[in-house]
Amino acid sequence: MLVRSIDTTPVLSRELEPLQVADPLDQQLCEIVGAVLMKHYPLYDWLIEADRRKGFIDIRNVSLDGQLGCRIYMGGPATSSELEKLAMRYGGEILERFGVTRGAMRIQEIDALETDFAGRVINVDRS
Repeated sequence: MLVRSIDTTPVLSRELEPLQVADPLDQQLCEIVGAVLMKHYPLYDWLIEADRRKGFIDIRNVSLDGQLGCRIYMGGPATSSELEKLAMRYGGEILERFGVTRGAMRIQEIDALETDFAGRVINVDRS
């Protein structure tokens, strides 16, 4: 008599998915926007993500929250100076929504902001 057991455990693939390599042009957009933000709003930590194929650049300030931010839609080709103006405008808008002044980070302002149990800033202008 031949007895075989049936293995019901799921088979996991041993093949690795190809690594997602960052697009050099997306990286360049992030560097341009990051340089502008660090020049006009120093000492803050900024997170910039770009995907030119989908047509946007996301800007978030992780010193304040990191979850709220602004999205720049790229309708087509833009000059570097146009991109810099948008980055400066939206970076300043993020700061204003959190109730802090534009310019270099002031620790006193950040410490005075109300936060919830997880350290996220509350009473943010979301309009």
